Amino acid sequence: MEIKQKLEEIGLTGKKADVYLAILQLGKATVVQIAKKAQIKRPTTYDILEDLIAKNLISQSFSGKKRYFVAEPPKALKSLVKQQEQKIDQLMPELTSLFNINPHKPKIRYFEGREGIVQIYEEILKMETKEQFYIGSIQEMVDVLGRDYMESWVKRRIKAKIISHAIRIKSKEMPIGEWSAGKEYLRELKFFPANIKEDITNLIIFDNKVAIVSGLAEGYGVIIESKELATTLKYIWRVVWGVSKSK
Repeated sequence: MEIKQKLEEIGLTGKKADVYLAILQLGKATVVQIAKKAQIKRPTTYDILEDLIAKNLISQSFSGKKRYFVAEPPKALKSLVKQQEQKIDQLMPELTSLFNINPHKPKIRYFEGREGIVQIYEEILKMETKEQFYIGSIQEMVDVLGRDYMESWVKRRIKAKIISHAIRIKSKEMPIGEWSAGKEYLRELKFFPANIKEDITNLIIFDNKVAIVSGLAEGYGVIIESKELATTLKYIWRVVWGVSKSK
């Protein structure tokens, strides 16, 4: 197996391997010398050199106005492999959560920040059952996603003919309007029997999925796809609905 092919296998793909080999052979060299040796255009060589510096495979120095590059000892390549292993380790929790060897195993997906929470709400609009069971605070979702987005989302929910069964917190309630109960809003609405002042996560049950969405302070969301969990939480939701207040 050629040296270049081996370098490509550990991450120095394409012309990066050519530039790295050229520097190894030249020793201390300018970008013009390296580009000529590697038979690569100078602008491309500059980009590759910056990448190799970032990978700690080469270093640079200056003599007057000239910029020189020199390769680090080849054992520095081991650090490149370690960097790849670290990236894999960072990905492992998320990849493990997606791995579904058991067809009945719940699927768990994690979302972060406003963009992630928007993805959750957009997925809710694509539900098949056209019915959601909600517990939480509209005010907190407005704080996270913005009033314009939430107003637009409610209109799209109504257009999609999705019925909302909502249990909300009276002390964190929004003004009347699209947040109200009524047939025109396709919403049943009750309020928690207790006056909750603490921040709580929002819970949305739809299809065979459960979405958990935090407020602005923590800014995360989770969707768990599990028929058993969705069924269990619907029963709990109905118990809370039974003791909640209409006004």
